[in-house]
Formats: sequence, structure tokens, C-alpha cells
Amino acid sequence: MQTETTSTTAMDPALFSEAIRFFYSQASDALKQLREARKSGRIDEDTVSPGHLQDPEIFDSPIPSLRIHLKCVKELEEDLREVRAHLLDYATGAAPANPDDPYVLHQLCVLRSMMEAIYRVHFTVKGEVGRAATGTPLAMSMDDLRACGAFTHETTVYEAVVPMPTSRPV
Repeated sequence: MQTETTSTTAMDPALFSEAIRFFYSQASDALKQLREARKSGRIDEDTVSPGHLQDPEIFDSPIPSLRIHLKCVKELEEDLREVRAHLLDYATGAAPANPDDPYVLHQLCVLRSMMEAIYRVHFTVKGEVGRAATGTPLAMSMDDLRACGAFTHETTVYEAVVPMPTSRPV
């Protein structure tokens, strides 16, 4: 089942690389905030402020003030690290990001879904249709997202309908 948070609406090629960099950076920050919360013993705090949040002006609306939901980061930690690792070369510019590549598009959409769950708001890139505006509160709970299969390991990394290229290790 596909939810509105896992839309694979095509993105403008000019904005695709920037979207990868943004979500990769936010995922890195969320993991860092979780690590710092564990060190300081504040893991039970519900939310923390992002360490950094630059609005890259790729979204259909300005990014609102956001809070990282640590419980969600903790629940998604393993898959978040894995999807982020799959996008490393594209985020750093070591490999060209092509929005026509179904593997890269899928990984980006999954990472965006995770970050939407972590921040509990939608992120919609300029020109995308059929998605809630950036900053709109996420309607689905974490349990609902899990129930529809949005964050299973198979969905996040090894989606059967998006074959992994043979050049990438499984």
C-alpha cells in the first residue's frame, strides 16, 4: 500500500540533487541528536530542536519551525542509517543523481518519508503535485505508517519492484 508520504511523484531534475542533500543532512542531524540524547541521558525527552536546518528553497512552502521526535528516530534508526548510506554518493556529489533512476528515486522517497515521520510534517518539492504542502502536519501516526509497510526493511532498502542494480552490494 502506498501512502501520501511515500509518493514517488517525479521531481524536477534541477531540484533532485538538492532534495537528496537536504534529506541526507537532516537524517544525519537526527541521528546525531539521538546519539547526543543517549549520552546526556535525555533519551526519554519527546522532542529536540534540530542542530541545523537550512531551508534550501526547493520546497513549495517555507519550512516551519521543526522538532525532532527522538522516539521516532530511535524506532527508525537502523533503516535510517541504511537508506542514508545508500544515498551517500548522491548527497556528496560523488555520483550524479538522476531522477529517472528508479533506485535513487525510491531511496529518496523513503528517506523523505522517514524525515516526515521524524519531524511530523510533510515536505513537498516545488512542482510536485498530489502531496500536502510543506509544513502540513503529518496525518498518519508512526503505528499507521508501520502498519502500511512504509518502514519495513524490505520497503526501505530492498523493494522488490525497484531492482537493486548489480553494481551495488546487497
